[in-house]
Amino acid sequence: MSVASTILVILGTASYLGLGSLVKKVVYSRMVLAEGSESFPFWKDIPVPIIERFYFFNITNPHEIERSGAKPKLREVGPFTYRLFLNKTDIVFHDNGTVTFKEKKTWVFLPDQSSFPEDTVIVTLNVPLAMTLTLLQSASSAVRVIVNLALEALTEGFFIRRTVKQLTFEGYPDTLTSFAPLLNPQSPYRNGRFAWFNSKNGSADGIYNIFTGKRDIAKYAIVDRFNNKSKLPYWLSDECNNLDDSTNGELRPPLNLRGKWPSKVKLFHPDLCRILHLDYNKSFTLSDTEGVTAVRYTLSPTTYKNSIDYPPNACYDTKYVRPASLATSLASPRSEDAPISRLQSFLTAIRRADPTPVSTTLLGRENPNALPTPASQVIKYASGVFDISKCKYGVPLFVSAPHFMGANDYYRSVVDGMRPNSTKHSFFMDIEPNTGSTVGLAARVQINVAINKGHSGIRYRNIPNIVFPAFWQEVTMSTIPSVNERLWMATHMPIIIASVSSYSFFALGAILSITTITLLVVKVIRHVINGDSSDVSSSGSSKGSSTNKGHHKDDNRNVLDRQGSSSTQHSIIDGEERGIDNPIPAVVITADEKYIR
Repeated sequence: MSVASTILVILGTASYLGLGSLVKKVVYSRMVLAEGSESFPFWKDIPVPIIERFYFFNITNPHEIERSGAKPKLREVGPFTYRLFLNKTDIVFHDNGTVTFKEKKTWVFLPDQSSFPEDTVIVTLNVPLAMTLTLLQSASSAVRVIVNLALEALTEGFFIRRTVKQLTFEGYPDTLTSFAPLLNPQSPYRNGRFAWFNSKNGSADGIYNIFTGKRDIAKYAIVDRFNNKSKLPYWLSDECNNLDDSTNGELRPPLNLRGKWPSKVKLFHPDLCRILHLDYNKSFTLSDTEGVTAVRYTLSPTTYKNSIDYPPNACYDTKYVRPASLATSLASPRSEDAPISRLQSFLTAIRRADPTPVSTTLLGRENPNALPTPASQVIKYASGVFDISKCKYGVPLFVSAPHFMGANDYYRSVVDGMRPNSTKHSFFMDIEPNTGSTVGLAARVQINVAINKGHSGIRYRNIPNIVFPAFWQEVTMSTIPSVNERLWMATHMPIIIASVSSYSFFALGAILSITTITLLVVKVIRHVINGDSSDVSSSGSSKGSSTNKGHHKDDNRNVLDRQGSSSTQHSIIDGEERGIDNPIPAVVITADEKYIR
C-alpha cells in the first residue's frame, strides 16, 4: 500500500509539471493547417465578421482653391460600412510544410451600419488628374505634348463630384486613365475607369505561401513567399524587403512559446507594400469570455517617420529625382504663407541634419536653403507619411495615420478639418497568446495624394503642392461566441487536465497513505493490547493450574474414597446377601496406588 501511494504522489507531481505541456502539444497539433484538420475550415472561410468602414473628406471650397489657392477646407463624411468576406482559394499543400493559396476578398455594403447611403455625393480630388501630372514630369517630350492637349480639353477641374459607390468599387469613366499605360506601361488602369479599389471586389491580392505549423509550430502561419518571391522588390535593403516572421494578420505562432510574449510582432499587407511592426502595449481579459486573455500590440510610432528622425527607415526613402529644368520651374513659396514658412524651417533642419549635395524639396516646393545641383533634385517628406508609389505604378499615393495623427504639424497646417484622436484613429491588434489567433483588430490608415503639378500650365497654377487627404479607412473585427468557446478550451483545458489529473493522483495517493497509516496504527494498538493480556493471562493460568491440580488431587481422593467406601459397603452387603461361600473381592483405586484387598 505504501509503495502504491508513493507512486501515485509521484504521478501527481509529474502530471502537474508535465501534463499541461503535453496537452498544449495536442492543442498545437490540432491547430496545424491541413486538409481535414480541425482548424482548416475556420482558416479557409473565416467565420468572424470583418467590418471595413470608409470616411471620405468632402472638400467644401473647391472653387476657391482652384481660383485663388485658398487653403482646402475638409469635412469628414462617414462611415460607409461594408462587411468583408475572406475566402481561401487555389489551396495547395507542399511537402516542405507550407501551403499556397489565394485569398478572395468580397465587400458587401451594410446600409444599417452606415451613416449615409452609397449614392452619397462627395466633392473630392480628381485623382487621375493628379496622377497624370505627376507621371507627366518624367515622360518624354512627345508624350507631354499629347497629354497636355488632352488636359486642355478636360471639362472637369482638379476637384470632382462622385458617389461613394463610384469612388470605392464601382468606378467611373475617366479619359485620363486611358493615358496611364502611355505614362507607365505597368499601370493596371487600362479600362478607362477609375475607383480606389478598382476591380478589387471579388478578387485576390496575390499568391501567399505560408507555413502550416506541421514541422514547427513556431513558424505557424508565417509568410514564406508572396507572389513566388521570398522578398519584396520595392525597397533599398534586404532588411526592409524581408518577409521574415511576418503574417497576414489572421493567424500567427503562439506568443508564449519562449516563456514570455514578444515585444514586437510583424504584419504584412500587400496594399501597404511593406512589413508593419507592432509593439507590445498591454494584456487584458476579453469581455464575455470567462477568462480568455488577449495581448494588445499597437502600430510602432516609427512607422511613418522619415530617415532623419529614424535612420533605420532610410531604406524607405522616397527617391523622386527630376531633371534640373523641371526642378527650377516649381513654384516658390510666398513669404506671407504661414504654412510654407513652417515648411522652410523644416527644410532648413533637413539641410543641417543631412547635407547631401542635392537640391532638396518637400512636397514639390523648392527649398532655397538646400545645396543646389544642376543634375537633379530629391524630394524629402516630413515625418508622418509613407510613400507607397513604388508599388502603385508611380501613382503618388501616401499612407498615414487618420487625420495625420502623430505626423509633423505641417500636414495639418495646410488643410482645415484635421482632428486627430488616439481613441478613434489608433492602429492595434489583439492576439490570444496560446493559439496566436487574432481576437481583435482596428487597422486604421489614411490615403493621401501628393500633388506635384510641375509643368501643368496656367489652369492649375493655384493648386497647392501638398499631401492631400482623400479618405481614411478602418478594418475591425472581434470574436464570436463559438470562437470564444474554442479559445477558452484551448486556453484552459491544458491547465484543467493537468490540475485534475495531478489532484486525482494526489488524492488517491493521500487516501492510500492515510489508509496505510491507519492500518499500521490499529495493528500497533492491537499488538500492544494483546501483548499485555497474554502476559497477564499466562501468569494467572500458571498459578491457577498448580492450585487446581492440588484441588483435583484432593477431590479425586475424596471421590475415590467415597467410591471405595461405597464399593466396600456394596460388597459386604452383597457378600452378606450371597453368603460366605461366594465372597466377591472389592477393588479399591486411589490416585496414588492400586491394590486388591
